[in-house]
Amino acid sequence: MADHELDITVAADRSRRWKDERSFAEKTGHPAYWSARQAAAIRAEGQRPARLAESRAFPFDGSWCDFRPPSHWTTPARGPAPVRTAL
Repeated sequence: MADHELDITVAADRSRRWKDERSFAEKTGHPAYWSARQAAAIRAEGQRPARLAESRAFPFDGSWCDFRPPSHWTTPARGPAPVRTAL
């Protein structure tokens, strides 16, 4: 799977919604981002985790509901602020 502007969230009840659709639409066709054809491929890629959720496959199978990180794990130091782009 690849990470693009368009993200999908899946709730505990396995309902889902697209995030960042407005920004994704604004960037589609812009020469610095992706074409309409590429946008369709990005959206299709987003369907992959959606199908995993629908089929209750890992990581949507409930096996990580009780996950707790090992006590020796630490929180990483905060890095620089993310770069924001504007069209």
